[in-house]
Amino acid sequence: MRTARSSWSALPARCAARSSPASSRADLERSDQGYGLTLERTKGPQTEAVLVPLPYGKTELCPVRALARWLDATAITDGPVFRRLWLPAQAAPDAPLPARRIGKAPLTPRSIARIV
Repeated sequence: MRTARSSWSALPARCAARSSPASSRADLERSDQGYGLTLERTKGPQTEAVLVPLPYGKTELCPVRALARWLDATAITDGPVFRRLWLPAQAAPDAPLPARRIGKAPLTPRSIARIV
């Protein structure tokens, strides 16, 4: 999951960071051509939201495809897209590693900057 999140993190740096560093899942609309990202606040019109198209690229390194993989892997349907991942502590040294967990709160702008 971390790889999926990191591989598309340059995309929000370009688009979502204009609005909010932790864009909401509700701001993304999936289509056959990619995603549409609704920005409530932009440097342009201050009175209405702007829809930014995020088309699929032609390579496996496409950040929009990485976004789709991240949303599919995490099953995020609402709330922030950028969320903290962590590995809970092991119960004992010989115990199996616990599953990674996904937080509900958004990543901070500083955390996003560190990922990018």
